[in-house]
Amino acid sequence: MRWWQPLVVMLVITWIIGDHPLTVHARSIVSPDTAVKITLNSVIGDSDERISFAAPTLDAFEPDVAYNPITNQYLVVFVRPRAGGGTNEFEIYGQFVDAVTGVLLPPSAPGAEVSGTAFRISRNGNDLANDPFDAYSPVVSYSARDNVFLVAWTADNTNPLIDCANPSAGRAGYRAAGAFEIYVQVVAADGDLLIRDTCGNPQDDRISEINVLFYRTNFAGRTPDWDAFSPSVAYNSQNGEFLICWSDDRANGFLSQSFAEQGGEFEIRCQRFSLDPHPTRRFIGQIGPNDFLVSRAGFDVSNPATRPDYDAVTPAIAYNSVDNQWFVVWSADNNAIGVEDGEFEIYGQILAADGTQAHLLPGIGSNYRDDHRISFVGENNGCADASCDAYRPAVAHNPDRNQYLVAWFGDNTNGFEEVYVSLRQPTGFGTSVSNQRVSFSSNGTDNRFKGLDVDLAYDPYQREWLVVWRSDPTVNDRFEIYGQRFNADTDGSTPLTPVGGGNFLIGSTPVLAPSAFQASSSGLARPLPNGEAETPPSTLYNPVNWHRVAPRLVATGTGRFMTVWSSYLNGVPANRQFEIFGRRLSFVPPTVQSAAWSDGSAASVLNDGDLISGTVNELRLTFAELLRNGNDSANYRLFSGAATTCDAANPNLLAGVRVDGATTIVTTTAQPLPDGQYSLLACATLTSVGGIPLGSDVSLFFTIDTTAPVLNLPDATTIEATGPAGVPVTFTATAVDAVSGAVAVTCTPASGSTFPLGTTTVTCTATDAAGNTASGSFTITVTSASAPPVDGPPRYTIFIPAIAR
Repeated sequence: MRWWQPLVVMLVITWIIGDHPLTVHARSIVSPDTAVKITLNSVIGDSDERISFAAPTLDAFEPDVAYNPITNQYLVVFVRPRAGGGTNEFEIYGQFVDAVTGVLLPPSAPGAEVSGTAFRISRNGNDLANDPFDAYSPVVSYSARDNVFLVAWTADNTNPLIDCANPSAGRAGYRAAGAFEIYVQVVAADGDLLIRDTCGNPQDDRISEINVLFYRTNFAGRTPDWDAFSPSVAYNSQNGEFLICWSDDRANGFLSQSFAEQGGEFEIRCQRFSLDPHPTRRFIGQIGPNDFLVSRAGFDVSNPATRPDYDAVTPAIAYNSVDNQWFVVWSADNNAIGVEDGEFEIYGQILAADGTQAHLLPGIGSNYRDDHRISFVGENNGCADASCDAYRPAVAHNPDRNQYLVAWFGDNTNGFEEVYVSLRQPTGFGTSVSNQRVSFSSNGTDNRFKGLDVDLAYDPYQREWLVVWRSDPTVNDRFEIYGQRFNADTDGSTPLTPVGGGNFLIGSTPVLAPSAFQASSSGLARPLPNGEAETPPSTLYNPVNWHRVAPRLVATGTGRFMTVWSSYLNGVPANRQFEIFGRRLSFVPPTVQSAAWSDGSAASVLNDGDLISGTVNELRLTFAELLRNGNDSANYRLFSGAATTCDAANPNLLAGVRVDGATTIVTTTAQPLPDGQYSLLACATLTSVGGIPLGSDVSLFFTIDTTAPVLNLPDATTIEATGPAGVPVTFTATAVDAVSGAVAVTCTPASGSTFPLGTTTVTCTATDAAGNTASGSFTITVTSASAPPVDGPPRYTIFIPAIAR
């Protein structure tokens, strides 16, 4: 385990013009053109950051993450067994993470149920030792207006009712274990749970309403096994409300519409949730149409009994702040033209802020909302059937271009799963960027190497997309977390341009390796709901069991991100202990938080613009965040003079310094650094941009001045007295400093003084801006002479020219 604090990086500047040679080792993958090195692309720190502490007997999995810009903290939510409960009673927990240091922060809200620094969010079941109720698949989104988070999840809760006068009597409800619905909780920035029951206790708010009692009444007392899974949530910053979507298989056969759902047919439904105040409770909560239907998988069939063969699962949501709309995407085996049963593709729907259909296709009719097909997996590779599929989409919105980017993983060639993206217009329709391949895990001949489980986010600071996924490009079934950046400032007429090179490794640490390992979904070694076997069909159609280790991503809007995932604690598969890990990323130059100069022993603070009069053998820099740039040669360049750009051809380039480890030492070949002005600039590398724009940030200027000024003093001089008191003497004494230029000189006695008979020593000193002092002296001897007559000529002032010494 590592705690992330600001790390001191010892940098000893090397006097080498040009590149500083370094020995590096990197794994290789195959790009469309050639084999390229995988590099760590500005990952903060030198190890994965452990977030959960459920081990040694319990697991933590299914993380999600959101960012609070007010507190500059992340909230990571995940699943783990209830502290003090049974090993199979799963609840939702949260963990605050300092965005700068990575330190895990406990909630400050009084009464929070804390386990270590994590705190419990869900209140599922009766909290008994043998409680059979579970909560899974948490998702989280943040409201800046109210400074709160909304956490949603799926659970087979009891819809608990409690007797405030007799709380020990337990809770009662109509839901049975194994019947899953969607629940939410509003979490304050301090960890307080804001949705509470009449007793004042935290209470999960049920969002979906499959309503088993209704079906028991209207379907001859049957107890249908209908469930709601895979929630997703996004925030509407204009209206101050959230949209929660999920997949459920309820039956709507009692409806009059010809396209009513059949039991067992998964479709996408959504619900709006308002944070506006309510007269009798803290929030309005659910508003608008109840559990409104979004998808129409399997609409076009002549035999309604076959509709359960077509399903829509795993929705994702993006909010469009430009048009005040939602874009909901999902994976489905629709039976529209060109697809068949079992052929999963990515579809989407643009919704107005109130949840109504925003863009109807002509000729469809008012009762049918067309599902926009987004992916076309296998269409150009002879695999346009159920052999090739697209799964688990993610979506984000770019307000600067008013575009969406949709990502998914699929086997465009049968069995070769990789990550793909499609750039969409604000209407949801496509651009020329369609099915663009992102990951390059497979070499095209061995389908054991895959890219799976994707997420993405938009960064307005750099105008870039970041896509993350898990992949095993080098060792079969050793999955790690990878990323790829793309330029988002494009009209979509040409493929997206990668930024910072190719796919880069995010999560990989020898101590924790294999960091994101999951050879199969059975790696969790925990029973599934209803005793289901973890086979591809069950993990597909019952997405509560899907991809419990999948990475999730959030952007801060300042060029920084955090991604989280679940992985083995110690890399030993037999232990089967899963914890939540994360990595903070930054694609802006590493900022110097504090600096010092040293002669190799004592250190002194160094500020921008300082003059240093001591011996400088090394610089010590403390970074606000420590960035690793993988195999790149440098993050900073040192120039002599007042450099303002990171031009490698600048003849004043002195050295490149690496800051990609906890401690980096570059031994100088010449010490100390000579006097002069220096510019330490945040750059990319000596050989490539490496993901950091050249010259994007000047870190600091400083000047070394250890040499005293040069004094220019007169030679010894003999002068005759002009009177009994001696003679007034005017002389010139100057000083020049190599750094400060002309420096004032102070002499005693001063020029213009009357010097008496005899020899007088004149002492002069000059001090430059750095405090270096030069001193020197010369003599003036005054001799006697015949006194002139009283009415004789006037006295004379003697001028003695200065001679440098």
